[in-house]
Amino acid sequence: MIRIPTRAHGIMDMVYSAALMAAPVVLKAVTDGRLKNQGTANKLLPTIGAGILAQGLMTNHETGAVKAIDMKTHMAMDLGVSALMMAVPYIAKLDNRIKYPMIALGVIGIGLALMTKTKPSYEQAPTEEPDTFLEHVEKEATK
Repeated sequence: MIRIPTRAHGIMDMVYSAALMAAPVVLKAVTDGRLKNQGTANKLLPTIGAGILAQGLMTNHETGAVKAIDMKTHMAMDLGVSALMMAVPYIAKLDNRIKYPMIALGVIGIGLALMTKTKPSYEQAPTEEPDTFLEHVEKEATK
């Protein structure tokens, strides 16, 4: 299984959040503002992006500033946000040109959350303990 280091996950969080915050400008330029329910996307995407940025800066990993959230909690929050990204296009009846990219971002977010290590490099010790969020879920399910 691929194991993504927490440092790489933190960097991806920053890039992902910046892309979501810039999405309204990009969508307007690409589509000339002619999308069904684009106002919903214009409000929602930057809000999700700002939340992801705040969460990343508060997580206990190499790129976190405050280190108030542990990685397991961060991963659970990532799963929730990714599920939201996949559900909103259907709930808000967004145009297909927004719907499919949002679903793809949600799927990518779930994959990243499941494959990222649960401890930053400065806390890892060589043990037999599960290394990724998915391994922790599998371990708990077999108990």
